[in-house]
Amino acid sequence: MTAPADVRVVTALGTTLPAPRTMTKVAGRAPAVIRGPAVVRDPAVFFTDPNLNAQALFTVGAAGYGAAEYGEFASAVAAAHAGGDSYAAFYRAFRDLGLLASRLGYEALDRGNRAAARGAFLRGASYLASSLYVAIGTPRPRRQAAAYRAMNDAWAQAAGLLEPAAEPVQIRYGRTTLPGWLLRPAGAAHRRRPTIIFSNGTDAQLIG
Repeated sequence: MTAPADVRVVTALGTTLPAPRTMTKVAGRAPAVIRGPAVVRDPAVFFTDPNLNAQALFTVGAAGYGAAEYGEFASAVAAAHAGGDSYAAFYRAFRDLGLLASRLGYEALDRGNRAAARGAFLRGASYLASSLYVAIGTPRPRRQAAAYRAMNDAWAQAAGLLEPAAEPVQIRYGRTTLPGWLLRPAGAAHRRRPTIIFSNGTDAQLIG
């Protein structure tokens, strides 16, 4: 029995694989599937658009730090592919995932599970940052402000659940101030310690 030539298998990441070539039927047993070779693809390429792909790599790279989960990320990538791989589709996919993760954070808080809430809010902030990054390239670029607020709300929730909690600070800058966050190591209490100042790049949105 031979599979139709036009049948394809599509993975969650949008990779197209050949259909099974043949199926050998043995009496009393389920058919054995003889598969053809899988399509060779660069594992670091999720989108053909270099900007979308770079942001996707930033997002999935945060998995090692608890700011993403590969299964969640893969579902958003699949949704963006289904939406046509446009900036708007990428925006919707990661916005929806970020809002879902944030909702899971609030549910975990209601159960008294601070660790689960912290992780969910951190992932939510990361996914929402991805939608924020591409918002200006969508047909509705002015929603960048709303995307920023959603991302910042999720981050503020995560920051307050760190141990010790991150502290919002205002840094003097000329006649105004710049918002920032002070993160202390565990056990540092309020002793004076050497402090490293990090600034986001000029192409990044400010977290404040």
